[in-house]
Formats: sequence, structure tokens, C-alpha cells
Amino acid sequence: MQKIDSSQLPGPRRLLRAALAWTISAALLVLFGALLLSLLHAGEESLAYVSAGVSFLAALAAGLAAGKGGGSRLLTGLICGFALCVLLLTAGFLIKGGSMDASAVLSVTSFTLAGALSGAFLRRSGKKKRRHAAFVQHA
Repeated sequence: MQKIDSSQLPGPRRLLRAALAWTISAALLVLFGALLLSLLHAGEESLAYVSAGVSFLAALAAGLAAGKGGGSRLLTGLICGFALCVLLLTAGFLIKGGSMDASAVLSVTSFTLAGALSGAFLRRSGKKKRRHAAFVQHA
């Protein structure tokens, strides 16, 4: 079994930065989504799509924020996604006060993990690659 190097794992500072990025982007996306639904006079069925979009895009922003600083992209995305899922599902359980709907748990988990992983893989590596022209015209 292969051991995981601790330098590949995101530290608490990066996870806090990811949580802050998630909070700010989720607040802005909820406002934008509510404005969009209001202007389009959309029905209740459109709310599910906007909610899924907000969940994915906010987690994407968190994954981007957590991905800054190097390390394994897969581990960073998974840890960020699972940490956000735990926080969101705990908050949902405390607010709801009882059992939660299974489809809501699945939706939160899938969109949050997918967004965090996508964000972690979208980050650019620190190295700039030099591009060479396929051909060079000589004067």
C-alpha cells in the first residue's frame, strides 16, 4: 500500500480559504439566481435547476481556492468536497431538526463533490509552458 505524503494534502488554511470562497460565491449566486427567477417569472420546477447550479458553482469556487498552493489535485478536491458536504449536511440537519429527504442529501453530495473536484482540476499549475511555433518564417 502506498503512503500519502503529507505535503500533498491541503492544510487547514487552504480549507478555510475554500470555505470562505464557497460562502461568498454561494451568497452572490443565490442573489443572482433569485433575481433571474424573479425576472423570468419562473415556476417552482426551475428552482431545482438554479439550486443545483448554485451548489455546483459555489463548490467549484471552493475547489479553485483550495487548489491554490500545489499538492495532489485529486486529494485536494476530495478533501474539500467531503469537508463541504459534512458542513452542509450538518447545517441542513440542524435547521431541519429531523430526518432529511434522501434526494436532497444525494443532490447536495453529488453537486458539491463534482464542483470541488472540478475546481481542483481547473487550477493552473505554477509552471508556465513555453510554446514553440510549428514553423518559423525566415526573412
